[in-house]
Order: sequence, then C-alpha cells, then structure tokens
Amino acid sequence: MIIKEVRASKIKDSRNEDSIEIFVKSDIGKARASAPTGKSKGKFEKEYYKGNLNQVIKKINSFKKLEGIEIKKFDDLKKVEKIFNFGSNPNVALEYAILKNFKKPFKKFNFGYRKFPIPLGNSIGGGLHTKSRKKADFQEFLIYVENCRKFSDRVKVNLLVYTEIKKYLTLNDKSFKGKRNDEGAWISGFSNIEILELLKKVCDRVSSRTKYSVRIGMDVAASSFYKNGKYVYNNYSATKRKCVLTRAEQIEFLEHIVKKYNIGYLEDPLDETDFEGFKKLKKRTNGCMVVGDDLTVTRLKRVRKAKGGIDAVIVKPNQIGSLIEVKNVVEFCKLNKIKTIFSHRSGETKEDFLADLCYMFGGDFLKAGIYGKERIVKYNRLKKIR
Repeated sequence: MIIKEVRASKIKDSRNEDSIEIFVKSDIGKARASAPTGKSKGKFEKEYYKGNLNQVIKKINSFKKLEGIEIKKFDDLKKVEKIFNFGSNPNVALEYAILKNFKKPFKKFNFGYRKFPIPLGNSIGGGLHTKSRKKADFQEFLIYVENCRKFSDRVKVNLLVYTEIKKYLTLNDKSFKGKRNDEGAWISGFSNIEILELLKKVCDRVSSRTKYSVRIGMDVAASSFYKNGKYVYNNYSATKRKCVLTRAEQIEFLEHIVKKYNIGYLEDPLDETDFEGFKKLKKRTNGCMVVGDDLTVTRLKRVRKAKGGIDAVIVKPNQIGSLIEVKNVVEFCKLNKIKTIFSHRSGETKEDFLADLCYMFGGDFLKAGIYGKERIVKYNRLKKIR
C-alpha cells in the first residue's frame, strides 16, 4: 500500500478526556485508529504528545512527508518512524491505521502464530485507577481461567465471576454503591486482604460450578505507594489499615498472600527501579507469574535488564510509541521464555487493534478488563478473527 493522505482529530476516551485519532488513506483503502491514555504511568514511559494536543493535531494535518511512502511488510514501519514523531500516542495511532488499511492485518502481518490469548480481567479496583476515599492500595484485582480451550468461554467465566463479586459486595460491603472505576472494575471500601478473601470464595465457588480453574491475579502497582524507600499502605487489612513495610517485608508479605490465596499472577509487586528485588521475589513465589509493567514499559533495554526477575511482561504500545520496538520486545520474550501480556490502558478508546496485535505476535494474555464498551470491543475483535 502507498500512503496518500494522513489526518488527525480529537476524540474522547473512556474517562471523557481528550485523545487522538489518526485517519490514513492509501491506494488500497482507508482506516482510522486511536490511542489510549494511562493514569498509572511508569516513569520510564515516553511522553504521549510532544506539546499540546491541539498543537500536535495541527502539525500532523500540515505534515506531508508521509505521502508516497510504501508499506509492504511490517518492518516497513521503520520508514514511518524515521520521519514521524509527535509523541507515543500519535505514533501508535498512525501505525495502527496504516496496518488497518489491509483487509486482514492479523493475517497479513502474522508472525507464525495461531493461538488465542487468555483474557485477563480487572474485577475490583483500587490505587490510581479508583476515585474513592476508602479503597484498596493494590490497583487491580484480576481474574483469569486456566483450563479452558475456548476463548469465548473464558470471557464468559470472567463475566460470571464479576457478577458474583457484585452480589457478594452488595451483601457484605456497607460502603459498596455499585460503582465502577476507570477500568470498569467494582469499587469497594474493603482492604487488600478483605478483597483477597472474597475473591478466593467467589473464584472457588465459580470453579466448582463451571469445572474451570479460576485464578486470582493482582496488579500491585507498588510504585504508586512507594515513598522514601518504604511501601506505605493505607488499607492493608480490616484490623490494620495503616502499615509501612520495608523491601524485605514487602517481599515476605507478597510471598505469604501468593501461597494463601493461590495467586497466579503478580504485576509490579515492587518499585519500578528495583530489578534485584524482582529477582528475589521471583525465587520465592514459584508457580506464580511475576510480571513487569512499570518496571519494563515495553522497552527492550529494560526487558533485557529484568530477565531473571520476571516470568511475563506487559506490552502497551503507547508506552514506547513504536510497533517496531513492540516487535523487538516480543521476539526477545519468545526467545527467553517470557510470557507476553498485551494490555489496555485505564483511559481507553473503542480502538480494537490491540486484539490484532496480540494475535499477530502470539500474545499469551490479553488484558482488557471485563466491563465497558471500550474493553469488550477488544474481545469481540478476537472472536471475529477466530
């Protein structure tokens, strides 16, 4: 395909905040694509926009250097990345739109993979994604199904757990008002430990009913409550709200709850600069995936450094603003037996191309929430691919 025209415009994301959409017209078709925004951002992420969003849109709409560029294969995106750099969000939205000009990008640019990922859903929220005075310190309490072949059945079981959680919170959490946070997860006033207790009960109940193994996961997002070398909890447990832990105590605490609640997934359990701490924790949580997000921010250099301390890595294209770098990260992970988790952001759009990318690169998980049209659109796209 040969690029004929590129235009940018402003749209609203799931938080009703401004984001960018890019339109690309070529000799074989046309397509639009948008980029999300994250509230919980790693300090090593690239900047979303190089300047004010309105200014960026104006610059893109007068930028003519992309016209005439030919894209035949995935690596041809390097031609675009050499001359177009208005921030990670415009960069990603542009590359999405270019690839979407092809009728079946998931097939055209597939790297030899045919498997479907495991859907990873956020059921109860806390941390920076949740606007509530009383909330969990951990950012996401996740669920996923292990022993199930069909992608659509995994999605249904996640939704069943989500529904059962609401029933439990309605009966047991006096502060529960049936509200959801930025990612569509339930907002509860329960402490970290109380939420794990209820999740264990609900997951065991659903597992027994469906005969599928439902596991608990957590995005600790530890950097968000890491202060002056300590982990400062405000809602640690029902009997001990305030709590301050050293690195050694944090590792010991996480090891304990991983074993007690059969947790299978642990994301950003320590501060985003603590590569050695991740390695120590990984050795003590055998059977649980230790996952890097803020630690690695989809940068090959940081993923390499994290090797030995992680079992899996979060892939968020707009953390780095380059699908070529995404490819490099995924290839490194495949060679080193590190699982890949393609992930949405808290401020999502109705863009569904993340599903194409996950399938193209053989992603092990797709982390796209459970509830909300901006989340479900990703799963629906995968169902169409099937």
